[in-house]
Amino acid sequence: MRHSLLAVSLSFFVGCAHNARRADPVEFAPADLARRASMEPWAISMPFEQDQDGTDLVLALLDRAEASGARYVSDVQVVFMTKQGEQPLECRTPLVPQSEFDWVRESFGEREKDPEAPLALKPFTFSTVEFGCGAVASARLIRERRTAPSSVPVQTTQDAIRSDPLRWSTSCGYSRVMHEVERYVFQADVNYVPPLTYRIQQTRPELALVEDRAACVPATPYSPTVNRIEAVVYGGAGPKAALEAALRVHPVRMYL
Repeated sequence: MRHSLLAVSLSFFVGCAHNARRADPVEFAPADLARRASMEPWAISMPFEQDQDGTDLVLALLDRAEASGARYVSDVQVVFMTKQGEQPLECRTPLVPQSEFDWVRESFGEREKDPEAPLALKPFTFSTVEFGCGAVASARLIRERRTAPSSVPVQTTQDAIRSDPLRWSTSCGYSRVMHEVERYVFQADVNYVPPLTYRIQQTRPELALVEDRAACVPATPYSPTVNRIEAVVYGGAGPKAALEAALRVHPVRMYL
C-alpha cells in the first residue's frame, strides 16, 4: 500500500498551556510499526521564533497530534536555519526515547573544535519556576523560666530554651530551579532552551524523550526559511483537525 504524506504548518505562539489528556494518549513509535497498523501518515510542522523553551515546544507538538485523534508519532526533530560563513545551513536535532539513546556515542563523540561553528557546544545556565513537594523538618522552641532554690533568702531565676522533637511533614509549592546544560551554537543564536526529559514527563509520564546529536546540511532553495519542530503522525482526523485544535489554544509562556 502506498501512503501519501500530507503536511500542515501550525503557525502560532508556542507556550506551556497543554490540553486535557486523552484516555489513550498518543504514543511515540517507530515509523514501521505505525505503517504496519495501516494508518495514514501525515506531517506536522510548527514554526517558532526567539527565546523558545524546547520543553514547551515538544509538548505543544504532542498536544496538537493528540487533539487530532492521532495514535502514533515518530521522527520528531527540531530544525534550525543558520549559516556558516555565507553557506545557509539546516541543522536538525532529533528527539528519541531515552531507552534508545546511545550514551556511549554521546560521551565519546568528537566535539567541534571551532567554538563558533554551528555544531560547537556551549555551557548554558537558566532557571525555571516549578511546582514540587518535599519533606520538611520542624521543631517548636519553648522558652521556660526556672526559679532555683537557694540557701540564702535570695532566689535565682534563669531562662531556659528547649525544643520539641523534630516533626516531619510534606510541603508543596513553587520554587526556582537552576539548570546547567550544553546547547549548540545554532540554538544559542536564537536563545533556544533545550528540552528537559523530566519536565516532559511531568506532563507525559510515559514519554522519556532526549535530544540526540544534531547534524547540519546545506540548505536547499526549497527549504523552509523558519525554525520549526516537525514530526510524522499516524491516524486521527488529519492535518485539518490539528490546525483547528491549534487555533483554540491560547498558551502562556512560563520560561523565565
